[in-house]
Amino acid sequence: MKMYEPHWYGNTTDDERIMMAGLLLKIYEALGYAVSEWTPNTFARQMNNFFDWRKDLNVWRVACLIQNVAPEAYE
Repeated sequence: MKMYEPHWYGNTTDDERIMMAGLLLKIYEALGYAVSEWTPNTFARQMNNFFDWRKDLNVWRVACLIQNVAPEAYE
């Protein structure tokens, strides 16, 4: 199931979005990407900022854009 902007904001709290951002960072780290400059809080804020600008991409693709990762390789 793909999650889009309404799933990111929807009924979720800031703490839940921060937790999800932390999980996304763990995935990137496990895939070998550098994530040390991010905290779950800063990554969640960047996701929020991106969704304020563009709502047509799913959560995974937004996270990949922020990390400069090609999402197709992992879908």
